[in-house]
Amino acid sequence: MKVKSLLPVFSMLLSLLFVNASASEKVTVTTSPQTAKIFVNGVLMGSGKITVTVPKKECVTVEIKLEGYIQETRTYCDKKGMSEPPSTDYTIAG
Repeated sequence: MKVKSLLPVFSMLLSLLFVNASASEKVTVTTSPQTAKIFVNGVLMGSGKITVTVPKKECVTVEIKLEGYIQETRTYCDKKGMSEPPSTDYTIAG
């Protein structure tokens, strides 16, 4: 079976929703194709679109999986001294 890269067909859109300075960050993850499964810290959370909570002083790992495609993995942290996740992030290859 030929394995295709998720990069050309997978688009991950990230939006950070800040509630206040002391609250956790929220990241909305949207996949294309919509049938791609979204795992957070190894737990299946849904497919297509979910909102991920990144607790203060912690990191979460988001994995996008779809049979026949290469898995995509992202880690988002809300820790002092680490880069914040971008407000939007597109993973598109030509």
